[in-house]
Amino acid sequence: LKVRLVLCGREFPQTSEFLFIGTLQDLRAQHETERCQQELIGRVTPDGTLPLVRTIGLVEDLIAVESDTRRLTHLKTVHNSATNLSKLLNDFVTLNWQSSGLPSDHMHIAQVNIALIVEEVCEKVERAVDKRGKPIKKDQVDLNCYMEDGGLPLIDGDADLLSQLFTNLVENSCKFTMQGEVVVEASMEGNYSVCVTVADTGVGIHPDQQKRVFQAFAQEDDDPETRKFEGMGLGLTVADGIAKAHGGM
Repeated sequence: LKVRLVLCGREFPQTSEFLFIGTLQDLRAQHETERCQQELIGRVTPDGTLPLVRTIGLVEDLIAVESDTRRLTHLKTVHNSATNLSKLLNDFVTLNWQSSGLPSDHMHIAQVNIALIVEEVCEKVERAVDKRGKPIKKDQVDLNCYMEDGGLPLIDGDADLLSQLFTNLVENSCKFTMQGEVVVEASMEGNYSVCVTVADTGVGIHPDQQKRVFQAFAQEDDDPETRKFEGMGLGLTVADGIAKAHGGM
């Protein structure tokens, strides 16, 4: 039996007495609902990702040979929409297994070239567009990627998850930076660790909101009427979970 005890109290100064009122809530139904939600996402989302990957590949082949300007524009719109939806589904998949409390069961650990992953991410973000087809990185922003002189050692990690981690961070920086630069830097930290930093000259995050933005579906501006930037509020949550699953922070 899983229950939650909720207490509230009231003090009576005249008699120096303190009254507690408590209620017990049965959490079994809530936990069962959460389990079913995780299982549904875990089963349905991968089934939706594979067709999208195939669609993206087929559309890329069509774009490569299409000469008609109008049809080419339509194909690029399909490609952009499928790519953004695929990224969103991948974030849902990762968030789901992070919520399960057993992230290591879903990781494929091998020796990976962290420098190569970071460079590929920067190249991908340079070409990335939002759902309206507009570049995520503005023309007034420079995206610079620096690796430590002498190279970086291979590290143990999940290459796909690390790529997802850095893509979320770099895209997030580019989205919120109107001018200036986004700098991605990878270097050794001590004898056995690699440190990757993403810094930008963007709008920044208010100190009161810095912890909150790592919560799922949370954004600094949650009002859909005033929000200037699109997004589901999952990118930083997923990035934080992947970093912690690799022993980072």
